[in-house]
Parts: sequence; C-alpha cells; structure tokens
Amino acid sequence: MENSLISRLKHLIQKYKFNEKILIIPDFNTGHQILQDLSRKSSGWINFKTATVEFLASYIAEEKLLKDKIEKISSIESNFLIDGIFTELSEVGRLKYFKKYIINTGIIVAITDIIIELKMSAVTPTDLKKEGFIDPKKAEDIKLIFSRYEDTLREKRLVDTANIIAAACKILEDSSAQDRSIKYIVLSRYPNTSLEKEFIKKISGNDLIIITEEKIHGLLIPKNRWTENDKDSVETLSNTARSGWLFDVENAPPPVRDNTIELFSGASCQNEINELFGRITAEKIPIDKVEIIYTNSDPYLISIYNTCRKLGVAADFSEGLPGDMSLPGMALKGLLLWIEDDFAEIHLRKLLKHSLIKIPGSSGPKLAHKLRTSKIGWGRNRYSLILNKEIAALKEKIKENNEERHKKQLEIFKALSGITKKLIEMVPPVGNSGKVDFSRLCSACLKFLSDFVTARDEEGAAYLSNLKQRLEVLARITEGTIALEEASRKLLEVISRLPFKRSGPRPGRLYISSLLTGGRSGRENTFIVGMDSHRFPGTQSQDSILLDEERQKISSDIRLSRDRLKDRLYDFTSMLAGLRGRVIVSYGTYDIVDDRQMFPSSAYLQIYRLREGDVAIDYQKLLSSLGRPSGPGSSNIIDETGWWMNKLTGKGSLKDAKQSILNIYPPLKQGYKAIMERSGSELSTYDGFIDPEGSELDPRENSSLVLSCSAIETYAGNPYAFFLEYILKARRPEEIKRDPLIWLDAAQRGSLLHEVFRLFTKKIKDDPEMPGREKQREIINEILDGVLKKYAEEVPVPGNAVYGHEVEVLRRDLEIFLDINSKLSQPHLLEYGFGYGGKEPVEISIGKDSHIHVAGKIDRVDIDSDGNYHVWDYKTGSAYSYNDSDYIVGGRQFQHILYAKVIEKIIGKECKVARCGYILPTEKGRGSGKGCIFERDPGQHERWQEALGCILDLMAGGLFIISEEENPLYIDDTDIYGTKELKKSIKNKINTSGSELLIKWKRLRDYK
Repeated sequence: MENSLISRLKHLIQKYKFNEKILIIPDFNTGHQILQDLSRKSSGWINFKTATVEFLASYIAEEKLLKDKIEKISSIESNFLIDGIFTELSEVGRLKYFKKYIINTGIIVAITDIIIELKMSAVTPTDLKKEGFIDPKKAEDIKLIFSRYEDTLREKRLVDTANIIAAACKILEDSSAQDRSIKYIVLSRYPNTSLEKEFIKKISGNDLIIITEEKIHGLLIPKNRWTENDKDSVETLSNTARSGWLFDVENAPPPVRDNTIELFSGASCQNEINELFGRITAEKIPIDKVEIIYTNSDPYLISIYNTCRKLGVAADFSEGLPGDMSLPGMALKGLLLWIEDDFAEIHLRKLLKHSLIKIPGSSGPKLAHKLRTSKIGWGRNRYSLILNKEIAALKEKIKENNEERHKKQLEIFKALSGITKKLIEMVPPVGNSGKVDFSRLCSACLKFLSDFVTARDEEGAAYLSNLKQRLEVLARITEGTIALEEASRKLLEVISRLPFKRSGPRPGRLYISSLLTGGRSGRENTFIVGMDSHRFPGTQSQDSILLDEERQKISSDIRLSRDRLKDRLYDFTSMLAGLRGRVIVSYGTYDIVDDRQMFPSSAYLQIYRLREGDVAIDYQKLLSSLGRPSGPGSSNIIDETGWWMNKLTGKGSLKDAKQSILNIYPPLKQGYKAIMERSGSELSTYDGFIDPEGSELDPRENSSLVLSCSAIETYAGNPYAFFLEYILKARRPEEIKRDPLIWLDAAQRGSLLHEVFRLFTKKIKDDPEMPGREKQREIINEILDGVLKKYAEEVPVPGNAVYGHEVEVLRRDLEIFLDINSKLSQPHLLEYGFGYGGKEPVEISIGKDSHIHVAGKIDRVDIDSDGNYHVWDYKTGSAYSYNDSDYIVGGRQFQHILYAKVIEKIIGKECKVARCGYILPTEKGRGSGKGCIFERDPGQHERWQEALGCILDLMAGGLFIISEEENPLYIDDTDIYGTKELKKSIKNKINTSGSELLIKWKRLRDYK
C-alpha cells in the first residue's frame, strides 16, 4: 500500500511528464529514498531530480563566487570564527554580558546557532535593538559578535549558507532568464526558514507545487511549513494509514484489525533492542525490509550499532555515527589527547597497541610494550632523551656480545625514536602561557592524518577525506593562539561531529534512522524505539541565549522555544502517518545509567488509543496490555547469552543450570572449584598450597634458591607475593605513574637519598680530615644537586612547585642525616653488594648445621676505634614498623642480622659485629619521636634462627598463601595482596584448620 506522497508524485509524473521536475528536500539521502520508493511503486519516470535549497542556491551563485574568489564554509567553520571573535572581544573587554572561560564550547555553539538562525530568518545586526532584549548588554554583545562575524566573512572572502542563499535571491531578482518550465516541488512536512522560503518562491516563479502528505488532525501546522488548500482525507485501508488522527482519536475512522501496529516494552534500552532483533530473527524478516527509527541517539544509536556488530548484521545509518568511532577519528583523537596531556606516553602507546597509525616494517604492539617499559612517562623532550639513551646502551651491549636479542631490541627502539621524533616535530610548541597557535595545530593534525593514518575501508576513506577538508579550511581561516586544552577540545568536537558511515538504505542491509530523517525508506517493517516520556517529546525549556520574548520582538519568523515540543509532535505524527506496512513501537522501562524507572510517552499512549479506537484508555490499561517488559529470558533469542538467560529464567528452566554451564565451560568450572575450595575449611591448592617434589622449594637443600633479605621479608609479609616475584619471576611492567602532586614516589625517593648518602660518605671516608659542619652541608647539597639533575632526566617532573617543595624536604632530610652521621663510626664499606652483577652469593650458617645462600646490598658497614664492625641499613620511610623492643617482627625485619652474618663470613674470624640495625635519617623517620637509630643485638642467635627456620619450613612445605592481615595503606593491589573476602577466608582456615603449615604460619607471627 502506498502513501499520499507516492500517490501525489505519481500524479505529477503523468501531468508533467516531459518537464524537468525538482523535489526540494532537506538532504539528498531523504530525496534518494523518496525516488527509490517511487521507482518501486510506479512504472518509471523521467526528468525527476531532488535537491536541497543550499545546493540550488550554490548552483545559481557558483559563477559569482568563483569570479570573486569567495570560499564557502560550513557551520563547523562558522563556529570556529565566532569562537575567535568571542575570545578576542572578551580579552579586550568589549563584551559586557557574556563571560570568557577556559572552555567555552557550550556557549559558543549556542551563539553560533543563534547567529545562523537570525541570518536564515533574514535578520541583520542592525535589526537587533536594545529595547527588544531583557538586558541591553546582551543586545550589545550579540549585535557586536554578529557584526564582527559578518565583517570577518567579508575580509576573509568567505560565505556561509545564509550568504549563499541571499546571493542567489539577489541573482534571481536581477535575472529575467529563469527557466519557468522547471517544476519545483516542496513537501509540507519539512520546515523552511523565511530566507529559504524567499529563495524557493523566487526560483519557482509563483508556480510552486506544494505536496501535503497525510493530513494531520488535532495539531496546528507549524508556522515554518508550507501549506496548501485542504484536501480530502486518504482512504484508510490500514491502522497505520489512520495515524494522521493520532491526536484526534475521537474523530478518527474506525480501527482496522490488521495487526499493522504493535507495541512492546523492554526492561531496559538494551533489552528493548534485543527484543527488536529477536522479533526480526524469529519471524525471519529480511533485514533489508526493516527500518529502525530512534527518538534519541543517546543511547540508542550506539546500542543498535554494537548489537549489529555482535550479530554480524550489515547496517546503514541515515545520520551516521560519531566520527571518533572511525579509525581516522580515533587516531587523531589519540594524538590530541597525547599533546594535551603533555605527551603522556600512555596515549601514544594506545595508538601503537591498537595499530591506529601506520608503522612500516614494525609491529605496533611490540613498540607499545617497549614504550610502556621505557619510563618516559610524559614530557615533550623526554622521548629523545630516554630513547637515545636506550639506543646507546644497546649499541654498547651489541659491541660486547653481539646477541641477536639486543639487535632486535635496537631495531624496535630505533623505530620508536623515528616515529616519536617525527610526531613531536610536527606539533607546534606550547608557550609559557599554555597557549598554542591554533592554525598550526590544525596543520599538524592534517599532516598526521596524511603521514600516519590509512583508512581500511571505503567508509573510513570518505570520513578521512572529509576530516582533512575541514582541517584544511580551519588552518586557513583561523588565527591567533588559544589555551592548549581549549584547542584540543575544539578539534575533538570537530572529529565527533563529522558523521561516519552516513548512508541511505542499501539492499541486504538494515536501515537505522532518526525521527528527523526516518520513514522515507518505504520498507515494510518499521520499528520505532525510545518512546519513553523522558526522550520523547522531551522537555520544554527556553533557549539559553535568546528568550522567546526577545525572539518575538526581533522577528515573527524566528522559531520560538515553546513551539519546539509541539513541532516535534507534529513531525512525529507526519512521519507516522506516512508509514505503510507494519509499525512496531517500543520503549525501555528502566534507565540503567540514571538508575530510574521510565514511563511511556504521551504519544505512545495515543498510538495505543488510536489502535484500539478508544480515547478513554489510560496509562494503567496501557501498561496492563503490554504485560511484562521484555528482558532476560525472552523467548526471542538473538545470541548465546540470550539462550542461556532463556534457559535459566524461561518456562522450561534447567533443573541444574549451574552444572550444565560448568560442564560446557571448563575454565569456568575450574574457577568455580577455586571459589568453593577457598571458602571451605581445609587448606587447598587454590589458597596457595603447592605440594613440592622433594626439596625443590627448600633453600637449605636447593642451593640454586638464593635468597635476599627482601625476599625473606616479602614472604613473611605475603607468601603469595614472594611466590610471584621470586619463584615464578613474574613482575608487573615498570612504568611511571603520573601524580600532579608528587614527583618521586617512596621507592624513587629512597633510592635518591641512598645515592646521596653513599656519595657523601665515600667523599668523607676518602678525606683524611673530617671537614666542619658547614663544609659538610656544602658538600652534601652539591652532591644532591647532581643527583637531582640525573633523577629529573629519569623521572619527569610534574611542575616547578612540586619539584621545589620536594627538594626543600630533601635538604631538610640531609640535615638530619648529617646529625646522625656525626654520631656514627668510621665508614668502611658502602653499598656492598654480593650475589648480583657477577658476584657470588654468600653462604651463611643459620644454625642446626643448616646453611642458605644470600644475595643483597649492605648500605653501610662502619668500624669503630676498637676494630668492631657496625652494620646499618638506611630506611627512608616512617618509623611506624620500628621499635627498640622488636627484633625480627614476625619475620619482616631480617636485614640487620643476616647482613651482620654476611660481613662476619666475608671478613673472617677476626671480624666481630658489635652493632647492627636501622637508620632512619629523614623528617618522616624522626617524626615518630622514637629516634632515628633502631639498634639490634647481633648476638641473639636463637631469636632469629628459629624464626628463619620457620619461614624456610613453610617455603619447603609449599605454603604460598595470601596474608590474612590487613593490607598496608600504601598497597592497593588486591590481585597480589588479596581482597577482604579472600583474607577473611584464609584467616578462618588459619584459626580453625588442623594443617601443620598453617599452625606454623600462625606461630611465625609470634616472633617479635
């Protein structure tokens, strides 16, 4: 069955068979659909075209524009010009009403829309009078911005759409050679501004053909539409054909029981979409016989797109998708975020990891991994600094051993260096004020797209070409510097606003459209989604710039804010009335994002009333008729998840769904087993118990297991962390994490202080005469300055203020160190290492004829006047874990005694370690009030040997559980240190299980 439009067009084809006929439509996509539908439902036609007002005006004005060398710009470029004008006027204090902020995107878009709307209503700056505005300052600001915009267009030899239409009107006025044989046709459904109407009247020469499609009853025709004399109602052969009476149900023809209108609800937006696809699948409807119309793109557009991708359904989108979903869009977005975030490597890493940029001869993921572990962090200058160091170091290694792995690494770092060098060179510098030349940034983006981005399909290529064109224009027409963040946000907006995958309906593909563009495909099945009261018709509000009171005083042709909801209902009804075939209307009953219940819109209720022919139906009866919203367990299954949900919640529920699922998915079964055994009462493999073969995990028997003090202390704190790091050799990739308030983390700060202490103590040790305090201060601060310079290269500085503060604290720490150092004996060994760097580990006795091999680095060994040795370890954190009465603290403090035994073994029988312990030479260490030196008695053999034996027994027995104790405040890694639930489970086993290993683990905590 055809609608009124097709019937009227068929009549015009016959009446004006040999005349050229031009149908004026809002966009070519719509025109193409109308002509496609017409060709399916007629015997053919000739001399029939579609065109937009802008296209016709551009055609008429083209010769003049070329002659005068004038360039056309889009609304995107208009927005940028007005933004520049707004910023300039604001900075010189010309604006009295509007304010300039760092990011003004919203207000600039609103002002741009107002100026374009005024121009399309034939309003000029001189038409804006103070008396017409509530606040005269607003009138002055808008008039000033508007005037400057017009002046800028003239100066730069640019025109926008309104200028082109006005110029075409002038040409038509002056021309008497207009071809009057051409028949121009407009549709009453679509709005036209007063300027567009003036042009259409001039080009049609009072011979305009107006087609009113299905007549709309009960609603006023919006004032910006074309009208013709009243026409007879169409013959109603289906319920859909009665839709013109949607808001006049009592006067509508009687309902037709043909099932052409259906309604349903979904438990959520996604359930609504799932049900829609489920019906298409269940009824075996060809996808190219379906059009889906959404009332609001958020969240429906992306939800439909993702569902199509998941199901492998080819689809066309009338308004396209956001441009940042395209590969070129994602690539340029990544570049801009990289630049905006001070070249933080994580953004470039993502570009490489996901192969968004082309890298000849190299693997993006491999480059991304090396970039992550390079410790570049962020900063424009750090890439060349760090990568050149890596390249130089690899070249030296290749000279020494010529290993193939080093050669491969060198090639990767060279590729990284080349890519980053080229990228950084193309980006314009950011001034001290944080501003960047916007035109140059646009040119940089253009070069990036040309040199680094390749489209993978035809749609991506079309988007890439469009994006390049926009950037080329912006680079030409913009000037001046703006804040980098603002510049980045503007370009990100351009990327998103340019449509990707925009297309009309094609054979073999689903078609998705909006309310504005929908209903023209002529397809037999139309689904309308998002018909809840929140999304349709929406809420009524005043324009943020121009109030209705002000609009009325400026011009009667300007659309009023209060009319927009009425217009939207009229447009919806017009669209609905033009549909033929089957119409399925739906809404989601719950908004997951906003966590709120959703209700059907008034239009949804009207559709039900119209279908039933009963104007008295209320919401309660509507909801009752809909039944339970479609959700998990729906009988219309579209994928594996839906199948499972149906089996679990549907009528024929599985008797033992859990076992069925576990049998089908072995990894899930193993995970479930882990959960059950962890929650049980006995120690299991999933708690961290390994049944070792022989003595492979016993360092006393297996000499290849070399322990460090850190390893032993790690085990005592969390055996699972020990297992990962020292048994499996598994570590997280090293990377620098950015904190705007911190330069050096605790480990980096500790390493820096250790290096300063070593260099200072070495200098003093080698000096035969101890210098005075002032000279010591001078020496140690000079050393600190040198070490700081090196660390500033290795760890990016977040800002001068943060750097200055941390340096000040470090200098105060050094004062404390000098105080403590003056009380210590003569340094003998500094950062003495063993078991690393080619040095053999040291075998020490741990009692009961047992020995272990130890590796480590001793911070400081002193020798007193009696020839006794003192072994010290620096700690740069707080004194929270240190007390004079403690010795090994449940196995978490072993350095003092094990290092003492190492020194005795290395030096020999004549060596006597008289003192050992920990020095905390920082403000943080002294802040506890406990003092800065925590001395331990090296002679208490039983105290440490029994505790160490306990740890080694646990290792040998295969116990590598997560510690039951609460994680330290500085640890948030629950993958390694355990969740609260896991700790609770293991604590219960420790307290109740009869496991000898767990009993021994509990006993370890008693060693103080």
